[in-house]
Amino acid sequence: MVERVVVREVAALSGRALPLLRSWQAEQPECGVARALLVLQTSGGMSDEALKVELVAAFEAAQAAGAREASVVYGIFLYTHRQYPLAAEHLLAHFAQWPGDEAAALMLGAFSACTGPGYRQRGDALVEEQYALAGPESWPWAGWMAWTRVEQGRTEDAHQLAEHTLGLYPRSGVAAHARAHAEHEQGAGTAAIAFLDGWLAGDPQEPCSSGT
Repeated sequence: MVERVVVREVAALSGRALPLLRSWQAEQPECGVARALLVLQTSGGMSDEALKVELVAAFEAAQAAGAREASVVYGIFLYTHRQYPLAAEHLLAHFAQWPGDEAAALMLGAFSACTGPGYRQRGDALVEEQYALAGPESWPWAGWMAWTRVEQGRTEDAHQLAEHTLGLYPRSGVAAHARAHAEHEQGAGTAAIAFLDGWLAGDPQEPCSSGT
């Protein structure tokens, strides 16, 4: 499935994610999720008005595809408009209906972006729940779990999860960053930086025809 391939490249922080998103959107202009995910990756250079125009069109297209697709796009609308508490609440409801949704997980940063009490803890609990549901063989969720442990200051757990993730998929950028952060906190210093530099140097930049 094209969505799964592209979403996993985005989840991996891959250099070929954006070219793949552009290609997917060009080949399937009627796909609301493709259009919205491209906006999610490029929203930093867009005005609020341009965001609204693109995402309203994406939402209309997604509604024709189904409730799950419309929910993903609506979440992207809230996230890119910096409505982080609303986005976080929406994600909780979304995952209750569509557990393990990797496209929706690309907005997990909404929880840490909230200033209100309890949001970070609710986000952590959500990641733990979704990782348990997805299972240890899901490298995207394993990577997000590793990063959650980094943010919690649980460096040993973070390092173990990062190593597990990289064993499943060596190009997981989230896991690579989690490992580097954990090793830095453990006193690895230059070795942690060298590892991350090596990972970045090997980052693929060209679109691929198939995914993991």
